[in-house]
Amino acid sequence: MINMNNKQFDVVIPVARKDISFVHHVIKYVRRNIVGVSKIYVVTNKQNFGKIHYDASSENCILLDENNLLEGLSFKQVSFYLKKAGGNIAQTGWYFQQLLKLAFSQTKYVSDYYLTWDADTLPLNKLSFFKDGKPLFTKKIEYHEPYFKTLSRLLSIERQVDFSFIAENMIFKSSVVKEMLADIEKSTVLGDFWVEKVINACDFTDERGNLFSEFETYGNYCIKNHPGLYDFRQLNTFRAAGLIRGRYINKNILNRLALDVTIASFEMQDAQFPYNVPWIFERAKNKILRVLRNNGGGCPKT
Repeated sequence: MINMNNKQFDVVIPVARKDISFVHHVIKYVRRNIVGVSKIYVVTNKQNFGKIHYDASSENCILLDENNLLEGLSFKQVSFYLKKAGGNIAQTGWYFQQLLKLAFSQTKYVSDYYLTWDADTLPLNKLSFFKDGKPLFTKKIEYHEPYFKTLSRLLSIERQVDFSFIAENMIFKSSVVKEMLADIEKSTVLGDFWVEKVINACDFTDERGNLFSEFETYGNYCIKNHPGLYDFRQLNTFRAAGLIRGRYINKNILNRLALDVTIASFEMQDAQFPYNVPWIFERAKNKILRVLRNNGGGCPKT
């Protein structure tokens, strides 16, 4: 008898420079605790490949250059679109990682389903993303109105549910993502490419922070256009696990967390002194790089 909860899928982990030293933990725990994982794709700047301290080949883990994942999508190109649309280029990385998750559906690597996973997050207990053959959305409580303003401009879709799709992960059905991106390209928003249209759909006069969510967009698109495709669940997650000891964690800490928590995220900014020293240096370094880029210093895009 076939167990419909054991479908195979790939995992996609976009990794910024700030998470490079942590991602080997993520790969290890994803492989250990997520049921049904086939390949793991780490998507990052090629300059970071040598900094990932993990024997990727032994675990069917593949490193992909974020700037060559999909033609027309790169850090530099997203920064250009943002600047042209009146956005803040300091947010380029934030938009870029969201677009990479959607773009994976259009690459040669994609299979029927793929799971995107945050590079600062560990699954501490066994976790399946299918139930009775259906993929699972995780219900969350966040609400940020600008996301839905952008969604409406892009796809003429209003918010479909009274919860959020923004979690530390999402299981995507590749054919639906492709369909959604094709619909975005058909929209009346300015631009020839869905990446450009996503940026142009954002109202950068809105000062309420970030303006686009790939998870809210995809989740609401699915409910509207493919009702019944997904089932729903809630998970016990701890977003601020970095408050404990930053990223200076050990097996004992993780085992104790696992008694109460399924997923724990270790964001650098949550750490307290002295565990936040690496984050302080990372922020200072990024500020210097942005200044140099804006002054034509030619620093590498990361």
